Amino acid sequence: MRRIFYAIVLSAICVSCTQKEAFVVKGVLNDAAGKTVYMEHFGLKGSKIIDSVKISSKGSFEFDVDKFDSPEFFLTRSELYSVIT
Repeated sequence: MRRIFYAIVLSAICVSCTQKEAFVVKGVLNDAAGKTVYMEHFGLKGSKIIDSVKISSKGSFEFDVDKFDSPEFFLTRSELYSVIT
């Protein structure tokens, strides 16, 4: 019985250590099917594009972004100079 208990506890610890904390950004853009949307991170050393996705035929897009340790600023844009607010 103890072996089963320890196996369950060990499994729970392993599962909890492997789960990533992230947040999801979803949106819909009209008349933008096939274009690319960029997720840009602004930090102390400047800005950096961290992800990009193609807009679906229905105009929807979704980003899965890993959680940062502190509050951060992000920008989502559809083209090089077109900001999505």
